[in-house]
Amino acid sequence: MMTASPRGIALVFALLLAAGAHAETRTKKAVQLDTTQPTVEAQVVQVEAALSSEHYSELTAEDKAKVRAALNRIRVTMGDKRTVEELAPIPRMEVGNDQAVVNTLLTQAHADSRLVCRRERTIGSNFPQQQCMTVGQRRRTMETSQDGMLRHQRTSQQR
Repeated sequence: MMTASPRGIALVFALLLAAGAHAETRTKKAVQLDTTQPTVEAQVVQVEAALSSEHYSELTAEDKAKVRAALNRIRVTMGDKRTVEELAPIPRMEVGNDQAVVNTLLTQAHADSRLVCRRERTIGSNFPQQQCMTVGQRRRTMETSQDGMLRHQRTSQQR
């Protein structure tokens, strides 16, 4: 009969914890409006609820307004009908166009709202610190830094 060493048990436990942590850090899939599903109204309500979650924190006020306007147009076009198939061809196309607007904006905002943490060394220190920012914040920081460098290079060349 084989007994497990404390080191082996600790290793297995650490691997299980890491696997569990990895499973929790997987990002939730972006909310999508799928008008092929039977209940369009329930999906509209789900999208409206998702707009205020942290998964869409990078969605600008302008884009939120676009999504809400598209959802309202879908509601008006659907009227008392439950499925898109019940609509005439032109209203069905309008709902499809609004669906594309909603899905495009939500997918991009979901990707930009993902929180990414890195351990980085700050200037003048050998101790790494955890830096957590959304993908959108990291992109804006990088763009701002690049713009500053370009402005600095232009002004130093003009002297």
